[in-house]
Amino acid sequence: MPKIVVIGAGIAGVSTAYALLEHGYDVTVLERQRYAAMETSFANGGQLSASNAEVWNHWSTILKGIKWMARASRHSS
Repeated sequence: MPKIVVIGAGIAGVSTAYALLEHGYDVTVLERQRYAAMETSFANGGQLSASNAEVWNHWSTILKGIKWMARASRHSS
C-alpha cells in the first residue's frame, strides 16, 4: 500500500488525507499545533472566495450576517 504524508491538519490537509484514504493510501497527517485547524484554516474554514475575504468568527461579520438574515427577501412570493 502506498504511503503518503500530508503536512498540515487544516481543512485542506484533512480533506486531502480523507480522499487519499478513500483511494486506499496509507496516510499520515503531520500538524505542528496541538489541535487541527489552528492556523490558516482556523479563522475562515478554508474558504476560497474572490469577493469576500472576511473571517467568519469576527464580531463585525457576525453582526453583518444577522442584519442580512433579518432584512426582507427581495424574491419573496
